[in-house]
Amino acid sequence: TDGKPLDVTISMRRRGAARSVQVAGLDVGWHTLLDLQENPVTHRLEVARQLLPGSYPFKFIMDGTWCPNHDYPTYQDGNNVNNIITVLPSDSEEALVTARLLSATGDLLAEERDKVASLLSELGESLPADAPEAKSDEYTEEMQARMGTTLTYRHEDGINYNYVLPDLIVGSCLQGPEDVDRLQAAGVTTVFSLQEDCDMEYFGIDIAAIQARCKEVGVQHVRFPVRDFDPFDLRLKLPKAVARLAKAHKAGEGAAYIHCTAGLGRAPATALAYMFWVRGWQLPAAFDELKSVRACSPRIEAIRAATADLLTDGKPLDVTISMRRRGAARSVQV
Repeated sequence: TDGKPLDVTISMRRRGAARSVQVAGLDVGWHTLLDLQENPVTHRLEVARQLLPGSYPFKFIMDGTWCPNHDYPTYQDGNNVNNIITVLPSDSEEALVTARLLSATGDLLAEERDKVASLLSELGESLPADAPEAKSDEYTEEMQARMGTTLTYRHEDGINYNYVLPDLIVGSCLQGPEDVDRLQAAGVTTVFSLQEDCDMEYFGIDIAAIQARCKEVGVQHVRFPVRDFDPFDLRLKLPKAVARLAKAHKAGEGAAYIHCTAGLGRAPATALAYMFWVRGWQLPAAFDELKSVRACSPRIEAIRAATADLLTDGKPLDVTISMRRRGAARSVQV
């Protein structure tokens, strides 16, 4: 059905003297709160979204209180979800197809299976020779070798992220201006990029277009490049990176989105150091919190070393590495 997003308005009648009404759930998760504004014509409280076809649970929050109860909701806990909206295409035939396929027993009809096969074939033919899948494979191979991890990164799947704190998000790189709109809708007010120019060139990212869109919609874009797969460069730059982040983002003033390329090394390490140095977390607890929401591989030893550098001025010391001469070797290196 082309899977195009549809314009949807979530609304409710104003109830009592609530000063603020928000909604959580939908396509942004339970940690993001979207503000409802009064429609001057209908006098209802509304928030507009673009949603792909599907069913979305959501809850209203009035003056900080979850309605109709205080329980913190999850997608798995149906008892705590008091609203579900089902979005279907406006075309009646497409709506029937979508509803059938989204149901638990929905399956492809014979003619639909042929159409899917044909569409996949067309997509395969349209992919360029240097398809992003090849670049993702190459990047993943180097990442696994350099970081000693089994994690993977699929650039072609688009931006991905997780909330570490309600106002602190760790994720992969923005790929275009549309990602700025998506993050702004999720409450992001600061984008903090750790990518170098070469990282963006590798995946063909137009940083100027992203920065221009940030400026248009009032999202602060901050760059602090750190070399990929380099724990020593990370150690050296972490204090200034965290200081820059703390200056740009104040707790309670929207959310900060920290990203590198894959959001698996530099970005989670910076978020950990920020939680450790600025937000009062102990490092093991911050590490456990981060790992509970995002599979990643931050260099925790670089954070420990950078912490020691902060407290001891981090001056380099003269060191001599030596060995006894062995055999007739003409050159010895380390």
